[in-house]
Amino acid sequence: MSIKEELHRLIEELPESELVRWRQLLLTPRLPEFIDLPTLMARQGFTPLRDPLALAEGIWPEDESVDDFLAARGLG
Repeated sequence: MSIKEELHRLIEELPESELVRWRQLLLTPRLPEFIDLPTLMARQGFTPLRDPLALAEGIWPEDESVDDFLAARGLG
């Protein structure tokens, strides 16, 4: 059996959902071969996080204890 015939046989055995996924993959535009990190960051407008504590703002009131937080999460 030739490689072409083998591929046809494999394709025929794939479920429709897999064929759809492969079609989408094949039609997706290719990414550039290589983009260095500084270039990618510049293109995406990335800025480094200056204050990691800023991520926690508004998650829990400052006047509440850690025990209250754990109890509210079902961990205390």
